[in-house]
Amino acid sequence: MKGKLVWMAGVSFLFIILLFNSCTSVNSRKEKLTVIDIESSINNYELVNLSDYASDLKYIQLETNDSALIGAIANIVYECNKIYISDQSESIYVFDTEGKHLKTFNKKGRGPGEYNRLVNFFVNPDNGYLHIITSKALLCYDNELNFVEEIEKPENDLFLINAKLIAEDIYAVVLNGKRHSIQIVDGKSKNVYYQKFAERESLGNGFMAKFTLFNIFQTAGELRYLSVLNDTIYSFTDDYKEKPDYYLNYGKYREPEQVTVEDFGSSDLNFVSLLSIRESDELIFMYIFLRGLCKEPVISYATNPDGSRREIRSNTAYALYDKKLNEFNILLQPVKGMLGFADDLTGGIPFWPKHISSNNNLVSYLTPQKIKSFAETNNNAGESVKILASKLSENDNPVVIIASPK
Repeated sequence: MKGKLVWMAGVSFLFIILLFNSCTSVNSRKEKLTVIDIESSINNYELVNLSDYASDLKYIQLETNDSALIGAIANIVYECNKIYISDQSESIYVFDTEGKHLKTFNKKGRGPGEYNRLVNFFVNPDNGYLHIITSKALLCYDNELNFVEEIEKPENDLFLINAKLIAEDIYAVVLNGKRHSIQIVDGKSKNVYYQKFAERESLGNGFMAKFTLFNIFQTAGELRYLSVLNDTIYSFTDDYKEKPDYYLNYGKYREPEQVTVEDFGSSDLNFVSLLSIRESDELIFMYIFLRGLCKEPVISYATNPDGSRREIRSNTAYALYDKKLNEFNILLQPVKGMLGFADDLTGGIPFWPKHISSNNNLVSYLTPQKIKSFAETNNNAGESVKILASKLSENDNPVVIIASPK
């Protein structure tokens, strides 16, 4: 009996030591992370001027012709002094920095070098090569848009939904289907250097299902990925190991692991959802759904079939994390009903980047209708914006806006 008690005491002691070491290890890992404290900053609202982070703002009126009639924009990329835009036609329109139309690229088909569906695209900033992401493969074209190669996805039973270039012939890919996956693969040898899987939960009808649990995005110097599983932003080391960099601390405002469609779309509940994320050397840009925590909703109006008007309230906001100051702030609307930075450089529509180039240029776009309406109705519109508006027709292509970093 005495021996048994000694044995049990020893086991208990060992368990305590292991538990202590485990907790110490977890705490040690957390100490290495930069915490973006959303919970304690949920009421930090601030009007942010674009001039705090940008030295100038350039408006680029894109040429409009029969070969370049851009519909609803799906993606925009600015690299190697060229602007690439895709729309719902799954074409890619290429312009120079003055807005001159250089080429319209469309290789839809089922033959070699053709894509059945354009899911997304990116441009290699080192050589200008265009990479088309389809659900089945990654297609590469040179800077003259000649077909170079097709890179097969690493998992046949999953769909390719995103990809980024890490090094020459080395890609990070996000796959989706019955499970989620993020992998680093060699496009030539097919070697897989890193992979992480997560099974897709079957929640049943009425529940939200995450489209992906892994979101990858490029910074000027590194590739990041956000794991929705633990609200951690990772980057990759030179030997393709994941390295945790930031932890998004939602605290009591974290989105429930299982949330109904009705609750997800609620404007009253007190939890936060991250809708998109981008990053430059200095800043992390977030588009967030604040629901009942939103202090400044965007109010717009729609016309009913009977001619009456109804109010539409959007409880979303832009938020900014300043790396140098270690500050998280939700941006106040510079103009009522408009989100983004206050454009104190040109007196234009509030600015927010839809793309960040490899040299930290912040890139966005606006329709001619929005620019003209703003210039006509806003007394504080800048002179250069008014002049631009006077030159635009409502049938013209969008205007690209590029903010240069300080």
